[in-house]
Amino acid sequence: MARHDPLDDWRRGHSTAEHVIAWLAKADPAVRAEMRARLAPAVKHNWRFWARPSQLSPRRRDWETWLILAGRGFGKTRAGAEYVRGWAQRDPGARIALVGATMADVRDVMVEGPSGLITIAPPGKTPRFEASRRRLLWPNGARAFLYSAEEPGQLRGPEHHVAWCDELAKWERPEAAWMNLRLGLRLGERPRAVVTTTPRPIPLLKALLADPKVAVTRGGTRENALNLPPAFLEAVERAFAGSRLGRQELEKAEKAVKEAKLVPYPRPDADPLVRDRWADEVRRRARAMYRLVLPGQWYLVRWGGTRKGAGTFYTRPQLAVPTVRRTLQPLCYEPAEQEIDTATGLTTVTRWNPRRPEDILALKVCDPAMGSGSFLVAALRYLTDALVESLHFHKRLHARPDGATCKLADGLQHRLDEVLLPDLRVDAHEGLRPR
Repeated sequence: MARHDPLDDWRRGHSTAEHVIAWLAKADPAVRAEMRARLAPAVKHNWRFWARPSQLSPRRRDWETWLILAGRGFGKTRAGAEYVRGWAQRDPGARIALVGATMADVRDVMVEGPSGLITIAPPGKTPRFEASRRRLLWPNGARAFLYSAEEPGQLRGPEHHVAWCDELAKWERPEAAWMNLRLGLRLGERPRAVVTTTPRPIPLLKALLADPKVAVTRGGTRENALNLPPAFLEAVERAFAGSRLGRQELEKAEKAVKEAKLVPYPRPDADPLVRDRWADEVRRRARAMYRLVLPGQWYLVRWGGTRKGAGTFYTRPQLAVPTVRRTLQPLCYEPAEQEIDTATGLTTVTRWNPRRPEDILALKVCDPAMGSGSFLVAALRYLTDALVESLHFHKRLHARPDGATCKLADGLQHRLDEVLLPDLRVDAHEGLRPR
């Protein structure tokens, strides 16, 4: 019987890189060594095998510009280079624009750098760099031309299928260079641009973020931690944690913790020691809320006054309450009176009678995707009201001699103790008052 070969499954598209790696981890040592030897040449230059999802081009098809806005070490240069490499290999007639802050940046980073187009090319498909003519030539005929954003006039006139712009946020004249480049992207059915840059508050980046035809990928340095030396990440945090920018971000995080009430406020008359402990807890929570990258690349994960800012996605009560009512009403009540609409022939229930308390207590409500629990809260309130109404309707409550509270009929007390949580029993029992 032939042995299952996960590598063949991956080649046919029947499995992912993660499946292959997981299979290798569980395989026998001899099989693992054999598969690794076969795997290395097969996937060494296969970008889709090694890339993180955030390093692959957007799935939506209507984008014209892919903006990778990420911190240093994220892998955005490699993502841009791999996108260009894929385009050049697919289209022998491709004309590609490579634009950087300076000509030296284009050459040293985009062309010859560790993640440059020459470095990542597989054997036999390496482009030839003609420095005097400022261009790259692939063996299949695709061409890439080098431009410096310092001279926007270079981009006036040349036409391209695709463009890769690196570190746009530090271009000397970003608006002029970008406008000339965009006007030259007019070859092919769908010309596109890839922008890889660290974030800076410049007008051009703000305009791109507001453009519906721009697909945005955001990220930080730590997302690529597996490919970065631990000493680098530690050095970054040590170098900038105490900086002015670091203190500003920590202040923002502390404000977010307080506004979201993640740490309950102490009473106004609380002991000073209690208030000091509260302040320490606020600072501890704040430090846990933001991720440090590099200057100009900070971002804060915090409560922003909205459900998305809190990381909670819930159904609003205006929708949850009527949905719960329509669902539970036939289970908690029986139709008592009905009317038939002569025009439509539809039957409408005009009066409902509560079902027996035992029937209501037997109901179980489950919400697997609970989220913030809005449906469960609405269901609890509805069932509580229905139960109280049922107890009165079926005369299952007996008045106590003092007339202040009610006593449940025999049999219901035990059933209620089984259903309600211990800390809810007192409120439920003592809260039942005769009507």
